[in-house]
Amino acid sequence: MDENTYIKGFRLSFENAKRLFKAAEILEAQKELAIANSLLVLSAEEAIKAFTVLTQHVFPERILDDLNKTLEDHKHKLETIRSLVALLQVMQKMADLIYFPALENVLAEKTKEEIEQGKWDGVHAMKKWFTEIGDNKSDFSKENEWWKHAKTAKESGFYVGFNKEKWASPSSIKKPTYMKSKKYVGSFLAQVETFYNLDLNEENVVELMTELKDNFKKFEEKNLKPVSNKI
Repeated sequence: MDENTYIKGFRLSFENAKRLFKAAEILEAQKELAIANSLLVLSAEEAIKAFTVLTQHVFPERILDDLNKTLEDHKHKLETIRSLVALLQVMQKMADLIYFPALENVLAEKTKEEIEQGKWDGVHAMKKWFTEIGDNKSDFSKENEWWKHAKTAKESGFYVGFNKEKWASPSSIKKPTYMKSKKYVGSFLAQVETFYNLDLNEENVVELMTELKDNFKKFEEKNLKPVSNKI
């Protein structure tokens, strides 16, 4: 595939993700929450497909091992989302606790000692956060657990099941369950939509993508073991 093919695949996949999300909202209004819940999960699967195709566009010289899996394997798509969502949350927390406060201290022209102390305060806060998210009641753990069981949730919204001597009907899905799904899927789609709203052929965006790619290569060469042409 050439780069324009990847861009087209990215955009078509994300547009379909949005279409499925909208269809879920229409069914929500009709109180068909079981099928709506399943469509939300399918929407997320299309969004991660879009994100993976975009990643292949950014790294055209590589063959992503999981590209075909992400295109075809439903379980793999949801496992990928679960890992990506967790990673993005960790990165956001690091930015909030370490990077942004350090930047503010620099802009405020604080002393070297104060800047260094601020960084260590951020590191300690980050350690505390990691301890807190280990609690099953934390928002981080709750969302991570939801993605872990998203495949089952999707299937239970489409089919009548029989387990442990009991029949389970799709109609058994309640509003709180649906709203939790909508919250998590909506948040993930919003993150992918950030890239969708960019003109990937626009000169400044191309330069930014190239810079990000070069920075990743430098990080990889410095911190990671040598890799083959696959990631």
